[in-house]
Amino acid sequence: MSKMQRILQVATYLLEQPKEEYTNSRKLAELTGVSTKTVLKDLKSLEIRKILGNATIERKEHVGIRLIASSDQRKKLANTLYELLRTDKLLLPSSLVDSNDFEKICLVLLQSKDGVKKEELAAILYRDSSNLDAVIKETERFVAQFEVKLSKNRASGFELAGKEEKIRELFRNIILQKIIIDKPDQLGHQASGIYLPIKKRLKKIFDHTILDFAIDMIDKAELNLNERFTNYDYEILVTKLCIKISRMKLGKFIQTDNAIDESIREHLVAHLIIFQIDEVFNLEYSLYEHKDLTEIILSTRRINQKTKEDAVLLDEQVFHEFILFVESGLGVELTSDEELKKNLLDHILPAIRRVRYGIQIENPLLKQIQLQHTDVYVSVLTGIGIIEKAEEISFNDAEIGFVCLHIIAAMNRNSKQGYIKTIFVCDEGQAVTSFLASNIQKAFPEIKIIERVSSDKLSPQCNEADVIFNATSAIIRYENVPTVSVTELLNEGSMSVIGNWIINREYEKLAGSADTLKDSFLYYRDQLSTKEELITTYSALLEEKGFVDKDFGPSALTREQTIPTTLGRGIALPHGSSDHVIHSCILIIKLEQTIEWSGHQVDLVFLTAVNQKDVEFHRSFFEQLFKIISNESLLNEIKSIVDVEALKKILFPTK
Repeated sequence: MSKMQRILQVATYLLEQPKEEYTNSRKLAELTGVSTKTVLKDLKSLEIRKILGNATIERKEHVGIRLIASSDQRKKLANTLYELLRTDKLLLPSSLVDSNDFEKICLVLLQSKDGVKKEELAAILYRDSSNLDAVIKETERFVAQFEVKLSKNRASGFELAGKEEKIRELFRNIILQKIIIDKPDQLGHQASGIYLPIKKRLKKIFDHTILDFAIDMIDKAELNLNERFTNYDYEILVTKLCIKISRMKLGKFIQTDNAIDESIREHLVAHLIIFQIDEVFNLEYSLYEHKDLTEIILSTRRINQKTKEDAVLLDEQVFHEFILFVESGLGVELTSDEELKKNLLDHILPAIRRVRYGIQIENPLLKQIQLQHTDVYVSVLTGIGIIEKAEEISFNDAEIGFVCLHIIAAMNRNSKQGYIKTIFVCDEGQAVTSFLASNIQKAFPEIKIIERVSSDKLSPQCNEADVIFNATSAIIRYENVPTVSVTELLNEGSMSVIGNWIINREYEKLAGSADTLKDSFLYYRDQLSTKEELITTYSALLEEKGFVDKDFGPSALTREQTIPTTLGRGIALPHGSSDHVIHSCILIIKLEQTIEWSGHQVDLVFLTAVNQKDVEFHRSFFEQLFKIISNESLLNEIKSIVDVEALKKILFPTK
């Protein structure tokens, strides 16, 4: 390690230390691999004084060493170190980029034209090269997720190997994975441009000329398209363009020739950007990079996006049938929501176009939607086939997630919250009673507590309630109002009791359908090794029982290739086309051992067959499915039962 490398490393380490915290020469000697005497000489050198500027290094005998600098001086020093480290090919110390060790290694390799030797990596991580093996193995495992290999050459050192598209995907993931975007995504970005935390991170990684150029080009793309990108997509575009320029400058070009319609406007906009890249950065034109940029722009969602193609896409009746299907499944009024129709069309029309071009988009909220809004996701997932059939396409899960966001927004506008009028009886005092009541309403939005009373102050208003939750030992009876007994402090079991009561209430509202609903749920335990085997075996069983026709199984397998139907928590929800369903049913399969299902481990499968014509009748059928999937207690009960009769006792308890 050279003297300048030692000085940069020491200065960076001192900058990272808390302002009031001291270190010592022994620690700095270990960091740089030299003696304490050499370290002390380095601290007095002209080179370090130039780097520090107006900042100084304080040395106190028997106390230690620390950096003395104001906030402005620290910022200036950080920028100075950043530029010097880039020049010396020692990129991204932890003071500049908040990354794990293996991420730092990746960022160095991603911006290196040739390999990087082990000693250089060790210097960046402030480690001895002999202690680097564990980090190298961690890096190998990490990059393998993106189909990239960490290769080692004796002469040049470590480098990343694989398809350039995969390497860039790795690059983007490292840059953005620590950034949480919590601002609204439906509006275009503000005039100030890119989201500040992302911009700060990009500034630490890319030369300012690259970042400024990328932002300018994306702004001009909006002008040329006469549309604004959504916040998330604007930032993704800037990031991807920075990566593209950075890699092209290293001589790393995409070699895949994608089929793109050269007449579309996105291709023309991409051509303008590629031309500017060639001019500004003195790079040769690449047709493959041009087509890749066209795909990147096509993958974006935009505000008020309209094309000539959209005018002929999506029959109005098909669109109405889809909304009606989701409405019927969720039991929420949607067909009269004009705002939903407009917003949903504004997304679905460009989505159809993206699918036709084979363009994948990203949805940062997908997992959250699947876990927190399972009912909406399942309803859209099973109903989207109406549009897919008409347009002869298959949506991916990211597109379905964005459709769900529009449905969720509409449900919030037309919320049924508080439609079950409830009296809460509790003798634990006003503060505890208020707290417990708020917990009930938070856990069950459909409940509206109209009165909180103690057991000795029940009023005639109880006769106006739909239910009384009794958290006391008193016996409460009203002729026309059911009473549900819960524990004094509402433990987990009590919350399950309330949840089950709500489910039962909804079922009882569907007069005369109980027996039919019971027959619509089938249950089996089995030992199977693959999802293909499971879907094929049980689709054949449903065909044998007269629920579906022979094409249901193949349609379910095709669906799995397009949209993985895992929902987390060991659950999968495969389903076939409604065209091949004769009678709706849900077949629940509990597996003795987990199986791999699109990258997840699954042991509980809900093979769902839904006939569109049955949806209105089976609204409660859908609600039951949603309640099961979102209720951890119910899921655990179902996993432990042995036959369908036990299942029916859980789902349809007798009073």
